[in-house]
Amino acid sequence: MAIDQDFFKKFEDQILVLEGIEKAVQEGIRDAKQKLDRIKKGESMDEVFGVPPKK
Repeated sequence: MAIDQDFFKKFEDQILVLEGIEKAVQEGIRDAKQKLDRIKKGESMDEVFGVPPKK
């Protein structure tokens, strides 16, 4: 089975998508840890997460 340039391009595109997802997950984890640290230091939930919208 010959592997052509189209295969390489699609595979590289998939890798780029996965790297984008990886970055977003890492940022989400970092933000969550920062919020947890703020709560542990005594900040209120409203200060950390904002006031929830009224229904």
